Amino acid sequence: MPLIRYKVINAALSNEPVNVPCSYDVSSSGVFSMLKGSGPCKVPGVTISDLLKMVDGPYLLKMDCEGCEAQVILGPERERLNVFEHIILETHPLNSGVSDEKLLTSSKGLGFECRLHMEKHDPKVGGNIYHCKSLGYVKSSALKAT
Repeated sequence: MPLIRYKVINAALSNEPVNVPCSYDVSSSGVFSMLKGSGPCKVPGVTISDLLKMVDGPYLLKMDCEGCEAQVILGPERERLNVFEHIILETHPLNSGVSDEKLLTSSKGLGFECRLHMEKHDPKVGGNIYHCKSLGYVKSSALKAT
């Protein structure tokens, strides 16, 4: 039986290193946005380069950060997403101001084919969940952050 390895990183992915305020309010935790949040705790924000320094051989990136997905997919380090074979992406156009179409077009330009995984019907949050698969997967060792 193959050994399954994973690493959970308690960080908010962003286009720049930041400390993201968060809230302990359970009633609003389902729609917390790092773009509009405030609260007593702080979560470290990391760039894609920072993230790649923390892991070996990344395979999957799951982004559900209530709006920061647009910063990552459209940001200055977007080319580094090529090290992932799969990206699970939850869009938040009401928080980010960026349409699903723009994110999907950018993802396609990076060599990913994205398919709708689940349609969300919450008018407070908007957006959908997509599974994006790399059409030209590049081993992370070739692009490892230095």
